[in-house]
Amino acid sequence: MAVFRLTIRKIGAAVFHVDKSCTRCVITTIDQKSGEKMGAEPLKTLASYRIPKRSIKKKILFGQNLIAGNVGAEIRVGDQLEILEIKNLKN
Repeated sequence: MAVFRLTIRKIGAAVFHVDKSCTRCVITTIDQKSGEKMGAEPLKTLASYRIPKRSIKKKILFGQNLIAGNVGAEIRVGDQLEILEIKNLKN
């Protein structure tokens, strides 16, 4: 099975290069007023489908960190996301 990575994205006039995947931190399991740990949710549920099968570290993926390729470009509500580059990763 081929694996692909979307490496360059464009939203409106703004171009972004994908830096790396972003993992979910434990802050969602901590009560923000008391600082007390509340339990495993929502990380337990996210872990059931957001950990890549090929992951060595077994961390929950939350999103991606992007780097702006053209600083100052504007993004507006309703702008479409375009994929400008896709890389085929070897298995």
